[in-house]
Amino acid sequence: MKIPNHPYTGREITVVSLVNSFNDTNKISSWLNIGFRNWTDPRSHWWVKLCEENNIDWKITEIFKPNVDDSIAAGCPPDQICQGDIMNTDSYDSADLLIFWHGPEHIIKEDFLAKLPEIEKKAKKLIIFGMPDGFLPQGECYGNEWEEHVSGWTKEDWHTLGYKTLLVEGSGPGNHITAYKEV
Repeated sequence: MKIPNHPYTGREITVVSLVNSFNDTNKISSWLNIGFRNWTDPRSHWWVKLCEENNIDWKITEIFKPNVDDSIAAGCPPDQICQGDIMNTDSYDSADLLIFWHGPEHIIKEDFLAKLPEIEKKAKKLIIFGMPDGFLPQGECYGNEWEEHVSGWTKEDWHTLGYKTLLVEGSGPGNHITAYKEV
């Protein structure tokens, strides 16, 4: 796999490394990123660059309509982004890799856990979740009510669900968990 030049964070490196090692034996040809806020921020293009460098078809599903509209207005191809909710699995297509990067903490844990088996069915090969380690308080941001943190997650939560985890220490205000599973 070709790894494009980018100032990757420690959190992003966990995904790049996972996809790189996974891709050696089980080629990923489609990537669905659930949740996307700011197309104009070049730091958020790390995974798009990775997909484009490796001919991986990529799509974005975003719950907050203004983020979808702003991304399209800023240059995101309209056929690459749509409004949808991870909890409504009819609102997005399946992909080889489904990633919900800094998303689980925005959903009530019990609700997310009840829907997780259905979400997992949308990933054909690999599913990845990223989130703070434990509860990290955050209210509504950027005029988006969905940005509020309403749950906290631990490595043990994910291990119980059959996921492997990577911990990035000191990643922002606290540690970060990358949870992943082959499906």
